[in-house]
Amino acid sequence: MRNIKLYAGGAERWSREFDNGLVFLNMANKPWTAKVRNKYYKHLKVSQTPEINTGQNVADTVTVPAHDALFLVKR
Repeated sequence: MRNIKLYAGGAERWSREFDNGLVFLNMANKPWTAKVRNKYYKHLKVSQTPEINTGQNVADTVTVPAHDALFLVKR
């Protein structure tokens, strides 16, 4: 295992980098705003939840709704 990062706090919010993307999991009761590399990722382009999965580039932050997840792909 490599590139493991530990942060202070509970285990309600998780992120994981993959070779071609990034996943955020928010199990908390509040939305989570997380920093990402500016214009390095983009949203998926799929029909499920089209207001989020637009295929658009991501700026330097993303917001993950409470009890939800967000999948991003590298540009």
